[in-house]
Amino acid sequence: VIGQADSVEATCTDAVPGFPRLLLSHNFLETTVCLFSLLSASQVRMEPNGCADKRVVLLGGEELIRPKASARAITINLITSGLGAAIFSLPWSVAGSSILPAVTIAAVVLVVNGCTISILVRAAEKYGVFDLGSVVGAMPWRIGKPLKMITNIFVWISQFICLVGYVIIIHDSAFRFLNGMWLGQREILVFLASICCFPLCFLNQQMLEKTSSVAIAVNVYLFFLVGYYYSQASSDSLPDGRCLLGFSFPGNFSMFSVMYQAVVIQMCVLPMYEELEQRSPQKFDRIVAVSFSALFFLFCGFAATGYLLFGPSVKSNLLEDLPSTFGAELARIGTIFVTLSVYPIMLYPMVAPIRACKGTIAGLSVNSAASWATSVIVVAAMLTALMVKDLGSVNTFNGAMSSAIFVAIVPSAVGLASLDFRASGRLTLATLLLVGMAVAACGIIFSDNYVDQLKCFLQV
Repeated sequence: VIGQADSVEATCTDAVPGFPRLLLSHNFLETTVCLFSLLSASQVRMEPNGCADKRVVLLGGEELIRPKASARAITINLITSGLGAAIFSLPWSVAGSSILPAVTIAAVVLVVNGCTISILVRAAEKYGVFDLGSVVGAMPWRIGKPLKMITNIFVWISQFICLVGYVIIIHDSAFRFLNGMWLGQREILVFLASICCFPLCFLNQQMLEKTSSVAIAVNVYLFFLVGYYYSQASSDSLPDGRCLLGFSFPGNFSMFSVMYQAVVIQMCVLPMYEELEQRSPQKFDRIVAVSFSALFFLFCGFAATGYLLFGPSVKSNLLEDLPSTFGAELARIGTIFVTLSVYPIMLYPMVAPIRACKGTIAGLSVNSAASWATSVIVVAAMLTALMVKDLGSVNTFNGAMSSAIFVAIVPSAVGLASLDFRASGRLTLATLLLVGMAVAACGIIFSDNYVDQLKCFLQV
């Protein structure tokens, strides 16, 4: 990384006063941020005048080039955003809904999510702000500013729960291999997991494409692994009671909750959209369509195959049902890399409101404040993961709460207040608000998969 400094400095000396001094900083955090910013800057495509079209203020007020992200990078990061912990619960949720209704629910959730993301992106482009709280605060209604703070609080709560869950997943996955060793102690594993996540949180969207590609590859491998086990199983060894078409009122709402927990990424998309090169709402719509189409086939294929292989008794974490073979152990190790890849994407919207501020914050430059906030968040998630060992019901509640706020309330309010919809469009947004709130409420009430209440009309 240091070797790249000369070329960056030679090209942008005029744009970055005091650049060498920052490299020689004795402050550990400043040096870390500088090095990872350098790594990002080394990937930038220079404009004819020697500087990119966007800069970012570093600690101490210096400026450094920050590259835009390609459509390919944003697409891959969007797909990775949906590959968190919830995907391993999809076969379990299918067991309470049956295959065909589950596929239908997955399609509905992805379409609704895509439409609400489109609304938020257009409002962000209109107001020139690119975090969810600022978009809500820019609404012409008088309650916009109070709602901005409330929205930011819910973003922080929801994303923080996700970060704690990711640290716990890394611990649980690694503990299987390190049990009985000094490295297997919970404190050490949680600390190492947080240390691994920390530097990734300073990468931009273009650089996160690299880690996201690894996450997608691991999930594709897991999908084919489960498919291989299913193809090798004899008909006598497969479980009974697998349902192709059935109905369960609480089971269907459980499927809704798990799907929303997987793909409620409204708080993540606006920072992504801000870094998209040659951005436009239409271009981002196409990116979302491609990303969600890939997620649909991956979700449905993995959920259905896992359910067909393990049947109605499939566990809420499919990894626990996999045998102790080399291929399965490799998949478990791969989930650690998946979680590491998703962690920085989920942290991004937590510091986006800080980056959107003007001037200084408590005497610190904006990017300095964002860097310190990132550090505090990572440490807080680590300490919480030391005390909390199972997020079970908390994750279910978080998924339902997120769907109510980020899929129903915020997009509906932003669309009605900020965009010019016809009467039919306004009616659709009002319907989204009411139905979304009802589905979220049912998701909180029905937290199990209720497989015993499934009435099957057509078995496999």
